[in-house]
Amino acid sequence: MKDYREALSARNEHWKAEARSLMKSGVEFVIVHLRTEDYRDCRALAREFGYSECLEDDVSPSRPDSQSKPIGSPTRIGFVKRGLLKPNP
Repeated sequence: MKDYREALSARNEHWKAEARSLMKSGVEFVIVHLRTEDYRDCRALAREFGYSECLEDDVSPSRPDSQSKPIGSPTRIGFVKRGLLKPNP
C-alpha cells in the first residue's frame, strides 16, 4: 500500500466533503471502510479534481480461501494527483 498523507473513513458522514477539501489542496490520501455504493462518488471526485484512483485490495493473496472465492470490491481507495498531461501535437 502506498504511503498517503491523510486517511478518511467512509463511516464518517462528512467523508465526501473532507475528500473534496483534500483534493482542492492537492493532497494524496486514502479512503477506508468503503462500501460498493461509494465507488461512483469516488470516481466522480477523482475526475473532477484530476486524481487517479489506486485500488488498495485488502484481501490477502496468501489466504488459503482467496483462490476459491472471487475477490470482492476493495474497501480502500487511494487518490494520487495525476501527472501533467502532454499537449496534443
